[in-house]
Amino acid sequence: MTYTSSSSGARIYETDMKVKSIEVTLLLGKRINPNNLFYTNLFHDRYTYDGKLKSTQFSTINAKGKSYNTGLLLGYELFLAGSESLGIKIKLEGGIAQAKLDNYDKRTSGIAGGTFGLAW
Repeated sequence: MTYTSSSSGARIYETDMKVKSIEVTLLLGKRINPNNLFYTNLFHDRYTYDGKLKSTQFSTINAKGKSYNTGLLLGYELFLAGSESLGIKIKLEGGIAQAKLDNYDKRTSGIAGGTFGLAW
């Protein structure tokens, strides 16, 4: 692994890292007609990691910890049919998520986004 920063340049590390994860998602939707879909996505993921970053130039870094993310998204998807099998898909999503890394404070953030594309 190579880490590069503008102040210290490149550092090369040999890594030995073990990561365990669990991810759970509950996705519920209601299609009110063939072109309109409303949905909600409740999610939770948890990660634990344990390992070392070794370097011939710098001190060994021991890394061990855990993190999690939990959130709820609400979304809307619109399909504008150009023909029976080709159309434009527009998707809008928004929600809230909470993250925690090791012993740091929880961080809560708003999420908003969307996509626009061709579907077939």
